[in-house]
Amino acid sequence: MKRGNSWSKWLSSMFLVPACLHSFSTESALAQEGGGPQQPRQGLALRVEADGRQSWAIATGVALAASNASAAHPFLTARPYTATWSGRVNMELRSDVLFQATLNGTLELEINGTNVLSASNSGGPSQITKPVRLRKGPNDLRAIFRSSSNGLSHVSLNWGEKAFLMAPIPAEKFDHLPNTALDQGILELNGRNLFLELKCLSCHSVKGNPPRSPELAPDAPSLEGIGSRRNRDWLRRWVLNPREYRSQARMPQMFRGPQAAHHAEATAAYLASLKAASQQKHEDPPPWKRLTPEPEPGNRVARPLLEKLKCAACHTWPGSEGPDATKIALDAVREKFPEDGLVEFLQKPEAHYRWIRMPNFRLTRGEAVQLARELTGKLRHAAPDSQLAGAAEPLISEGRVLVENSGCLNCHGGATTQSKLKMISLDGIGSTGWGRGCMGTEPGQRGLAPDFGLTAREREELRAFAKADTEALWRHAPWEFAARHSKLLRCTSCHGQIESVPAFDVLGGKLQTDWSAQFMAGSIPYKPRDERHPNGEPWVEARMPAFPAYATALAHGLAAGSGHGPDRSDAEHSDPALAEIGRRLIGKEGGFSCVSCHGLGSSAALEVFDSQGVHLSWSASRLRKDYFVRWMKQPLAIDPSTKMPAYFDEEGNSPLQEVLDGNASRQIDALWEFLLREGKPVSDGGRSGEKGRGPN
Repeated sequence: MKRGNSWSKWLSSMFLVPACLHSFSTESALAQEGGGPQQPRQGLALRVEADGRQSWAIATGVALAASNASAAHPFLTARPYTATWSGRVNMELRSDVLFQATLNGTLELEINGTNVLSASNSGGPSQITKPVRLRKGPNDLRAIFRSSSNGLSHVSLNWGEKAFLMAPIPAEKFDHLPNTALDQGILELNGRNLFLELKCLSCHSVKGNPPRSPELAPDAPSLEGIGSRRNRDWLRRWVLNPREYRSQARMPQMFRGPQAAHHAEATAAYLASLKAASQQKHEDPPPWKRLTPEPEPGNRVARPLLEKLKCAACHTWPGSEGPDATKIALDAVREKFPEDGLVEFLQKPEAHYRWIRMPNFRLTRGEAVQLARELTGKLRHAAPDSQLAGAAEPLISEGRVLVENSGCLNCHGGATTQSKLKMISLDGIGSTGWGRGCMGTEPGQRGLAPDFGLTAREREELRAFAKADTEALWRHAPWEFAARHSKLLRCTSCHGQIESVPAFDVLGGKLQTDWSAQFMAGSIPYKPRDERHPNGEPWVEARMPAFPAYATALAHGLAAGSGHGPDRSDAEHSDPALAEIGRRLIGKEGGFSCVSCHGLGSSAALEVFDSQGVHLSWSASRLRKDYFVRWMKQPLAIDPSTKMPAYFDEEGNSPLQEVLDGNASRQIDALWEFLLREGKPVSDGGRSGEKGRGPN
């Protein structure tokens, strides 16, 4: 395949880092590190307007989707809406670029003050523009999208030097100059999100019944049987000061003053009395469904589970290199869990806390026991000899009264009593109340209110939110949910950081929404790729964990931030004859020999040497077609470390000239048509009579 100098420059300067397709941030431009107020900041300024109101966010690409059932921004309700992205696209070299949008609505794109694209469409791609000259350095960009009045409104913008190679614009190409309105909008949005994270509505209710929303769904740890799951002395110290164990803990400090230690002891005594009726034992997860036999393990010494599961992405322990306040230290694991309690927790972290951020790694009991040993083996101090002796009944009764009257049960369920604390409603706080109680900075202002350890910046954000629109609490903007929770769940600590773990930025535009939701929930019964090389060596030792509570909303949000809706529209079987051509193209004889590196049906890959690919029988159920097309055209542009070869040149020509006139786009369509019919026999010279079908 020919590769000219211009093509090499284009590939290196424009595609080696994929675009951030979940596309939004709530970080204030002025709060970012480095430079003064007029220094450019990463991303594009996004203004969303509806019914005379406007709200702001920072976007990392021109992409957005919102249905009639969701909001385009948490601070807006009305449809239709107008979204305006503004900033600059930075070029390492002067280039002539083509633009194309896929949309349901209308889009106006301006580059350096000149309109280069005017598109109006009802779901498909626009015409490709004429070449647009982009100068070396920054180029002003402004994109204005007006939503459709019907159904899902969506837009996504692609570019390319060649019409055959259109792709999302890499996120690092964009920057913007900060402005006062943007900073105020980010302040309000951060305040809204902090209000949700602190579960302020648990105490400060609102009039009426807010609509059901994923924003209001997160729970707090259940107290049911907590005395069997946590050690009493750890409970005492946690209640006394949660931030002693976790600097970023959102559990407030409930007691202060000279009686704080005694109140914490009494509270812990009551909590420790809440015993489970029987010891909980979690069942092992079902084995993975496999179409081909799993290779026997090689002779290499197995690595510790702590390393395989990449626990260091979210945790630190004694001996870890350098403290990290954003991670959870594991120093107190022995103090926290009674015997076997850690094993049960590791097997099913969400058992008593559905929205816990600790994911489910689908551990067998044997693996959980091994991991617990590895964790406790790293600790310098000895485990407690046993639970403390049972507390006297008067202390337990005192603790029950404290729990009833301190607000604990406004967040936590599962106790043997009910909350007696009644707080002022959110509607009744008023403008002057946002400097007292939990928001107070002095003892006289705070009174007996819990202490969340709020910073001055966080107080400013909460006050800005209160002045803006408190109903934004239950308005669900899918893109915003995904942007916020993916940060809280530390998704990018593994994605894009570990070899063979895909970059997080591409997932919304890569994976089908329904499949992605099931995968993140842990309900997909198979793995798209074998864990081991045919010689027994491991391929990828990292294991994708499950986040059952977050999965559906997170998958929908990632899709929305990439300009996609929740439903797929590319699964129809429309051309059996084309699928038959795709069957031949996948094989070795007269095809691309895909089966050399990829399994298909019940047959394993035939000739794996360096790297085995994913199993093809599941590709069409996992992937969006537009992503599959881009991957087939230029895999290195999406993943610079991939071993997948590029078969087509930049003009769209295939080396197989005798098939479909050598037209690469038609050949890719044929491959996709075949994959939609997963597992038909393949003309590969060795297994043409075999049939098999992967699960959908």
